[in-house]
Amino acid sequence: MSLFERELLKRLDSYKAEGLIDARSESNLRKVLEAKAGASARASREALYIVGAILVFTAFAVWVCHNWAAFGERLQEALAFVPLAISAVLGVFAIKKDLPQAWKEAAAFLNVAGVAAMIYAISRIYNIQGDTARFCLAVICLSAPAALIFRSGAAIAAICVLNAAFSAACPEPELALGIGIYAAAAFIAYSHLKTGGVFRNAVMVFVCLCSTVSISSAASYEGRGTVLAAGFAGVFLAASATKRLSQSPLSGNPFALSGFLILLWAVCMGASRYALESLSEPAAAEAPAAFYPAFWTLCALYLFSIFRAFRNQRRVNALLAASAVFPAFAAAMFSGSFWISAAVVNAAAFFGAAAMFAGGISANSRILSNAGVAVILLQCAARAFESQADAGIRAAAFAAAGLLLMAFNFYLNRRKSDAR
Repeated sequence: MSLFERELLKRLDSYKAEGLIDARSESNLRKVLEAKAGASARASREALYIVGAILVFTAFAVWVCHNWAAFGERLQEALAFVPLAISAVLGVFAIKKDLPQAWKEAAAFLNVAGVAAMIYAISRIYNIQGDTARFCLAVICLSAPAALIFRSGAAIAAICVLNAAFSAACPEPELALGIGIYAAAAFIAYSHLKTGGVFRNAVMVFVCLCSTVSISSAASYEGRGTVLAAGFAGVFLAASATKRLSQSPLSGNPFALSGFLILLWAVCMGASRYALESLSEPAAAEAPAAFYPAFWTLCALYLFSIFRAFRNQRRVNALLAASAVFPAFAAAMFSGSFWISAAVVNAAAFFGAAAMFAGGISANSRILSNAGVAVILLQCAARAFESQADAGIRAAAFAAAGLLLMAFNFYLNRRKSDAR
């Protein structure tokens, strides 16, 4: 229940007394708002039950792990399957009783933990020597059905964390499998999560950021992972301007938010002399087998997103301008010159931010304009810390930037007030 609805429920009596609404409207509104208030209260109580169940589950697991050596082999085998059995019972109960989605989220998350505990316990009992990559892949394969059955965002987030560990430890030829798991997780999170709104968007942002960091790190060499991260930023920002994804506002577009967060990081890298020198210098080592396939795949996805975006008549051109950070970093990698890399990367970041700023003003979008201002200020701040200027000059520059930001927001507020 939103704050507006709570306040409206409190004022119904006064509105009825003042004659703003009649008795019938007041009664109907009260029934609807009180039902929402009851649902919110039940959700709060159920959240405490869920947290309590997870704590009991954790306490049992810690106790068993501490006393593991005191148990016999047959008891150890039985205890290895207890966490998985508990999650299965909770999941069946949640489906049969049609409990709220929070219970199904807890059951799916406990299923992932139960599968991991089962594999670890069995390996200890029979002294099976394995590695991190195989362990994570086994847990992902066995717990993925739970994420699909319960349409659980928490389970998808847990699978992404496991996949990050798998991608970091697996051989290079198997990185394609990790990329496929990320793609499947993003598709499930976007298309099949029952809980929409903030929770689904948070899961989507987590999947996008986790896949960006994981793949860029696993396929990186001598600073080239920055190019892959910029590629993800370009793909996410360009995809946000396509017809399907631009139907939701920017505040509810997880791809736009993910691309913007990666863009902020790319701006910091563009202000770093060490990062640009590493990027522009000829590579001393041979590129990993996964780097160029990942790079050219991102190029294809970027071009496809640009093509789809230009077919959308209501696209946000500022997002397309910001997505140019990917071609800028790619050009810097192939240029072989530090000064060309610095000029291209910083110019692309600045003009992308300026486009967001101007587009926000023309569209009267405070989110877009503030995003552009944030990128420009971060670029200036990163440059200030890299420079050898006097501390007083840098402090004055920060103060001036803060005053300009406050003046800009004051102007936007006045403009919105005049429009109303």
